[in-house]
Amino acid sequence: MPVQSMQAVAEHQLFKAATPLIAAALIGSVTWLFVTVIDLDKKLHVLEDQMVDVEKDVLNGYNKLEKLNEKLTDIRIDHSGMKSRMENTSGDPRHEEPFHTQR
Repeated sequence: MPVQSMQAVAEHQLFKAATPLIAAALIGSVTWLFVTVIDLDKKLHVLEDQMVDVEKDVLNGYNKLEKLNEKLTDIRIDHSGMKSRMENTSGDPRHEEPFHTQR
């Protein structure tokens, strides 16, 4: 009996008309999914390459900040007079140069 009912379904006009449409819809949806996944994979690789460039830029920024911090520290030392006190090796906290050299 099941074979005869399956044969009756296969010979039905609605089944014969819908089968190509369903097959085309399945093939189209699978193709669309495949193309979408491939496109997303390409975009992922592009983003990974851009991330490497951004990481290099960030590292360069950190290096520049370190140099700027060192310069700022040197300027603070110069401005506070600590440099001249460190260079004075006699132990006297006063400047080694005469105080009033210009009038």
